[in-house]
Amino acid sequence: MDAKRPDLINATSQTRVNYRLPIVIEGDDVDGRPFREHATVENVTRRGAFVETSLSLKAGGLLALVDASADDRRLGFGQIVWVREDKDMAPGVGMRLVGDNAKWMEYLIAHSVLEIELEDGGDD
Repeated sequence: MDAKRPDLINATSQTRVNYRLPIVIEGDDVDGRPFREHATVENVTRRGAFVETSLSLKAGGLLALVDASADDRRLGFGQIVWVREDKDMAPGVGMRLVGDNAKWMEYLIAHSVLEIELEDGGDD
């Protein structure tokens, strides 16, 4: 674990990294109404993420994940595993990726590199 950033990694069955990044989610809410929402990913794993959203969603539902900076670039699909409804925490859903996760990993890496460059001042 990084001694400078002890909050960075929370060891679970998969390594979960606390990392916030923009995302667009598309799907159907609990009433079957289609939606498209700009949302924020709170933490990620290789096979899933927690997405902050105040939409009424249910476990088992599917979400299309879209690059927030390129509305036509679909990153993959996620199945909602659980819904956080705790009043003391931001509402949202835990989801696992279904199918190929290559584009999701590319998205995470691209945003990680960008953040590192910004933290370093963009120096080479």
